[in-house]
Amino acid sequence: MKAFLRKAELLFTLAITVICLVILVMSFNLGFGSMKQPGPGFFPAFIGLFGMVFGILLTLRYLASPDSGTKGKIFQAGQMRRFLAMIATFCAWLILMPWMGFIIVTFLATFAFSKIMGEKGWGVPILLAIGGSLFIFFLFDVWFYADLPRGILGI
Repeated sequence: MKAFLRKAELLFTLAITVICLVILVMSFNLGFGSMKQPGPGFFPAFIGLFGMVFGILLTLRYLASPDSGTKGKIFQAGQMRRFLAMIATFCAWLILMPWMGFIIVTFLATFAFSKIMGEKGWGVPILLAIGGSLFIFFLFDVWFYADLPRGILGI
């Protein structure tokens, strides 16, 4: 079973690397644009580049470490509930976004993620939620001119 997991890990990292290389090449066909006026291939180029670099790093880690990825259990005791809560939060984010709008739902999801991950108190999770929501809003709505869902409140 461990040998199968090792081969699956290698195939997965190689597939990620190849897919990201294809994304990178195709993004240049779309037009990169400039930093002042990004073209449609600007964001996919960076995603492809980062994914390709991480795929290469994972492949090198696989080749350097004989036992990577074969430790047995994926989750330690109690982590499965946290994982399922994060999946539920992400699904709720996707389902509620058309009705509540991007900013509000992203704020709530970021807050929920920080609490699920064990952040204590209210101050840091609220600041993370505000900062994350505004950063993503300005990145996509203001800089990339992507039309984000406004929701019933128009926000």
